[in-house]
Amino acid sequence: MELHLLIAEPRQEQRELLGIIYSASPLVASIDYAVSCEELHDKLAHTPPDMDIVVVHQSFVTDIFLLPRGHFVILAPDLDLEILQAAYSYGTRGYFLDNPLPVAMLLAALNPTGVSRVLEHLSRTESSDMTKVLTAHEQTILALWNEGLASSDISKRLIISNGTVKKELEHIRTKLQKHNILAIMRKGRGKKGTDV
Repeated sequence: MELHLLIAEPRQEQRELLGIIYSASPLVASIDYAVSCEELHDKLAHTPPDMDIVVVHQSFVTDIFLLPRGHFVILAPDLDLEILQAAYSYGTRGYFLDNPLPVAMLLAALNPTGVSRVLEHLSRTESSDMTKVLTAHEQTILALWNEGLASSDISKRLIISNGTVKKELEHIRTKLQKHNILAIMRKGRGKKGTDV
């Protein structure tokens, strides 16, 4: 198994440390870097399908749905419960506080096989809470809605009635509230339609 990583981190020292840690593993075939939010978005837009893991600083997480579902790890200087809940609902492989990173580098230098085991774990695909709760059709509608499309636009794109879309969005909201993962839904930021 060869892994291709993208490290999105604004701090040069942390990027270098992460590069050292991950390159110590024989599983890593390549590492690419993004130093700004804009560069991350550009790289994600042009990411090859073989990108296995995106390691992203929490400050770059402006829209969780821009990250590759189930193939990202968030590094956080401080715990943000809203981002944590949204990340796990969207299938993150991990949410780590980056304060002990120098310790992790030392441990990696002493035991590079430990890094390989962590990378193997992070690269496994498991279904997220959202995929367990919502059907594929509901996930499609939610993804379009989270892109900022109004229900009328979603209905045109999916060739279903506007009333059906509104009904589905209410059903999705009920399901997510029931499973306590409503935080993954956009909270009005950049929303074009306000019909639900």
